Amino acid sequence: MVDPKTLQDPVCDFRFLLNRGYKRQTALNVVANKYQLDRECRHLLERTVFGEQEAARRRQKLVPALQCRHRRMALDGYNVLISIETALQGQPLLLSDDGVVRDLTAAFGRYRISAHTEQALALVEKTLLPLQVQAVLWVFDAQVSYSGHLAQLVRERGGALPLSVQAVTTPHVDKTLTAQADAILCSADRGVMNRAAAVFDLVYAVVQEWGKILSLPRCEEIYTLHQIR
Repeated sequence: MVDPKTLQDPVCDFRFLLNRGYKRQTALNVVANKYQLDRECRHLLERTVFGEQEAARRRQKLVPALQCRHRRMALDGYNVLISIETALQGQPLLLSDDGVVRDLTAAFGRYRISAHTEQALALVEKTLLPLQVQAVLWVFDAQVSYSGHLAQLVRERGGALPLSVQAVTTPHVDKTLTAQADAILCSADRGVMNRAAAVFDLVYAVVQEWGKILSLPRCEEIYTLHQIR
């Protein structure tokens, strides 16, 4: 994966344009064309860089582990598993501007149950149990192959845990997650985070002690327009 430190100018230019109201795709195209970015670099910017107001709104929704006690949690199944499995494979995750870690694998839709899947599930369980959460709902996209099998695997594992664990498949993951009244949502999906009342970065909680997490470059507070022309 490309080192984000080598992308300081594109990252800062992209932030600059977003902070001044440019539409996201327009700003991304301007920056990508200026620096002749390849697909991987464009994907990094698209996934992790945001304007300050947008990022701040989502950061304000993040809750610490202590606030998860005795609460219901709803997990964006593939969003969580793909990121953890990415870390298990030794690939880095990125700490995004809005405060959550994200992978850059673009594996959604091509997900396959692997040797890392049960390992990732075990790590999630190990992380959640000390938090004393009341109940956990995993939500998987029904349009991804073998989602039903994965949901069944989660339910079987959950039967051995001292808390309620459910798993469902649906073609409308975002809608199902945001309909969970009073639940803390675990997702790095922008749309889900925008509509959530509270978000817990479960992926970070799982990988923080052993995974490789990279940070985006910082930018000077004063960034003048002539620098991006």
